[in-house]
Amino acid sequence: MSDTRELYIVEFESANYAGAGHTCLAWASSEDEARDAAFDYAEEFYYEQDNEQYYDEYGTDEDILWATITSAQPLKGSDFEKYAADPSQAEFYQIVNE
Repeated sequence: MSDTRELYIVEFESANYAGAGHTCLAWASSEDEARDAAFDYAEEFYYEQDNEQYYDEYGTDEDILWATITSAQPLKGSDFEKYAADPSQAEFYQIVNE
């Protein structure tokens, strides 16, 4: 059986606050698989960014959804492909499941 996985670009944003979203890359065979692969990364990313403010505002940070995956698409042929290939942009295009 051949491996049909390819790199997907996954976009995500804070589930609690407005602001610019972020991206990561995930090896996957489908959009849903890419979303699943990126979910923990996105959650950790926004937990680190938002938990202190959220706790200050609401008095808890337990059982909170931190991120929302907004899209996932194959990287090849996307508008993001040239940026993901640029070494100076590597921090914005981390592969989350190598």
